[in-house]
Amino acid sequence: MFRRKRRTAIGVDIGNRAIKVVALNTNGAKRKLRLRGFNVTATPELTGSLSEKAAGQIVRKAVSAVHADETRVRASLSGNTVVVRYIRMPEMELDELRSSIRYEAGQHIPFDVKEVELDCAILAPPTNGDGKMDVMLVAARKNACKRLTNILEAAGLTPSCIDVGPVATINAFTLANARHGDKPTALLNIGAKHSAVSILQNNVPTFTRSIEIGGEGLSLAIARGLGVELQEAERLKIFGDPLVQPHLSMVLNSITRQVRTSFDYFEGLAGGNVAELYVSGGTSMLTGLHESLSDALGVPTRGWNPLDGIETAEFAHDSELQSVAPTLDVAVGLAARSVEAP
Repeated sequence: MFRRKRRTAIGVDIGNRAIKVVALNTNGAKRKLRLRGFNVTATPELTGSLSEKAAGQIVRKAVSAVHADETRVRASLSGNTVVVRYIRMPEMELDELRSSIRYEAGQHIPFDVKEVELDCAILAPPTNGDGKMDVMLVAARKNACKRLTNILEAAGLTPSCIDVGPVATINAFTLANARHGDKPTALLNIGAKHSAVSILQNNVPTFTRSIEIGGEGLSLAIARGLGVELQEAERLKIFGDPLVQPHLSMVLNSITRQVRTSFDYFEGLAGGNVAELYVSGGTSMLTGLHESLSDALGVPTRGWNPLDGIETAEFAHDSELQSVAPTLDVAVGLAARSVEAP
């Protein structure tokens, strides 16, 4: 009798400065997610400025490094090419919702509905007797979807789904924090050029916003302040050199203001205060960042490990995994969703 081969799911997070790949499968009868492999490949220049073929070659090498015999992958878009909105609609089945969402979307997104791909998910059924349900609406620019698809195909890969970065982060967080309390909780992913803040209540997302500032803004501030090349500024930032601290405040203040605005908006609607903030992405490891955000926002701020809900015994002594884990939230969320999908 032949044993069925366990399917490996691959999440590919194509960032502006690095490509992160996570491969997951399930561990036998327990169905617990298991880390099959991971890779973080720094890109020589912003991936957004590379040709689709050149970007595809880098993606191919990154995916090959996890040694998974799988060509179907799940990837994502982030930043100003996507919008996530939370709306209320009359109760209906998911198929009916997907058929009608295009007529509703124009009222909630800043894009022409003809120029976007749309999707939606039912978050919660009616609870207060008004016959309306909570819905997540996602819109992604068609040209961005096409470019991402072309990059993956140039890498010899088949996209099983194009997801959204902030939603993948939410998925990874809920997986890693399955017993999280019912307090309103904020997630902040700081990428190279963009950041994203989401707020969850009872582990259900209720707010997501893109912020057009990321870790590269911090590096540029260091480079200008110290008169060094961007690459050297990035190195000084990563290693937490005390010289960089005076040059970070303006950019950090800008990120903090936008996060605070997001909190105020949520709190005005929900009537409850955000209780804690969890930070991910490469910049989340910046020396003093958690303390700075906590002081400015007035809420406890900490990092989190996207792999906490995953079996990683085979990598217990892998120092590289420990150092890059906070950057893997999107890739983990993508791969986990792919494992769950039929």
